[in-house]
Amino acid sequence: MKKVLNLVLLLAVIFLAYSTYRSIKSPIEFNTEFEKRDEIVKKRLIDIREAQKVYAQFHDGKYAPHIDTLELFVKQGNVPNVKRVYEFNSDQYAALKKYEMEKTGLTNEEVVMDKNKADRLFIEIRDGWMSESVKGFRGQKQYTHVYEDLVSREAPGAKPTITEFARDTTYVSALSKIKEIRPEIDADSMYYIPCTNGKKITIETNYNNSLFQATADFEDYLQGINDRELRMFILDKRKEKVANRKKYILDQDGNRKRTKDVNGDEIDMFDPIPCRKVGDIEKSNNNAGNWE
Repeated sequence: MKKVLNLVLLLAVIFLAYSTYRSIKSPIEFNTEFEKRDEIVKKRLIDIREAQKVYAQFHDGKYAPHIDTLELFVKQGNVPNVKRVYEFNSDQYAALKKYEMEKTGLTNEEVVMDKNKADRLFIEIRDGWMSESVKGFRGQKQYTHVYEDLVSREAPGAKPTITEFARDTTYVSALSKIKEIRPEIDADSMYYIPCTNGKKITIETNYNNSLFQATADFEDYLQGINDRELRMFILDKRKEKVANRKKYILDQDGNRKRTKDVNGDEIDMFDPIPCRKVGDIEKSNNNAGNWE
């Protein structure tokens, strides 16, 4: 009987010792694996952010609304590459922006002007000016002065010198353009959340695609390490004041449920999902990551 009791006590001591060891070891193992997977996710989100910047350059400031759209652009897209003999100054950029506003009816805030768009507008004006039959873009003579102002920068009213503003346009792969700002981009795996058997990062945009966010949920890429540690990790992340993904709560008809905030204003009900995220579809944040 005494031997049996001693054996039971020994087993209890071994169990307690092992439990103590695991209570110390499990968080360490979880955090080690978390840091490894988290670095992969952050790198891929940054890849997506840089690819979106290039996408927007050639889509009038609009971002790709879906991860598959961006993947197609990165892998198969071609973009114009303009060799510039002469660069526009600030006054000339302002003239081109005014031209675009007159042509489209957009406001100053709505017109996004960069080098690529400036070149496209300039070529429109140049080709219209050079045409004897048109004499102005699409026959609208009031635009002719824009071209003349651009090319006669030193002597107002002088005869335009077209060769000074030569533009030689070729087409290059979108990926090569992205690599100019992100040489280390991984164009094959950047769309996928690691350790999820092929689940893709989610891209969302606002109503006019002028803002985007890309997200990867912690619960997705931290599965399989330690379920108990993951539950505690998610609970802790919910308490942190960081930008999470909003999972809207729907009624039985699929419409968003509404509630009132502290000011009495109606808002959509949602569950904050802890995640890694770049960008934001509700406010502009320069496409920052929620860890930056």
